[in-house]
Amino acid sequence: MIRDSRAVKQCLVRTMAAFLAVLASAGGLGAETFVSRGVEFSDELGGFRLLGVTGQGTKYDPFIVAEEMLGPGTAVLVIRGLGGLTHQGFTTPAQGFRIRKVVLNGTGRAWRQFDLELREILDEPSSYADGLSFDQVQIVERPFTSDRFIFSNELREPYDGVQFSGGVVPAGDVVSFNFAITDPTPIPEFYLMQTASGPVAAIPGVPDLQVARVRQHTDVEVPPGSRPGTR
Repeated sequence: MIRDSRAVKQCLVRTMAAFLAVLASAGGLGAETFVSRGVEFSDELGGFRLLGVTGQGTKYDPFIVAEEMLGPGTAVLVIRGLGGLTHQGFTTPAQGFRIRKVVLNGTGRAWRQFDLELREILDEPSSYADGLSFDQVQIVERPFTSDRFIFSNELREPYDGVQFSGGVVPAGDVVSFNFAITDPTPIPEFYLMQTASGPVAAIPGVPDLQVARVRQHTDVEVPPGSRPGTR
């Protein structure tokens, strides 16, 4: 059994920091766009720095997206090319992929929650009709895990969001998230909104995920910081 010790935490941080450095040197620290298996990831809208992307987007070889969050606002990851992917092992023939986000906290402040939201239109929340979701077609397994946060709360409709909580990521440390994205009717471009220590989206009238229609998943068996998620 792996215990939540300071030594284990320090080892994890060093390992992930080294991984980030390798990706940055391989892709060029100033690069804004990376392509893996035909899917393009870009930090062109600002708020964070994309360091690199590897993997195939499958269950056993997910896309690993390494990035550094730089400020307190919402960072927007632009994703293109979902429609070109073939079936990725989901229960229905929807285009989709599995992803592991490895995020360096470069904001200078600790994070106590991390929110993700999917959108097809940048300034409008996703709706049920657009098909884009955090793998709603996969009813057997929920892949939302993190090495630093114990809980993941999912908001299904009318907003496609996931909120990670129950942990802390100090400034300068690294956190990873594991989840999946699917769309049976993909469009050429969509957006992954990312907000640390705040609501999923700063839009008047949108409820916080903690008080909205949520579903709590507590399948992380180890304390935050003891080891990375494995799904």
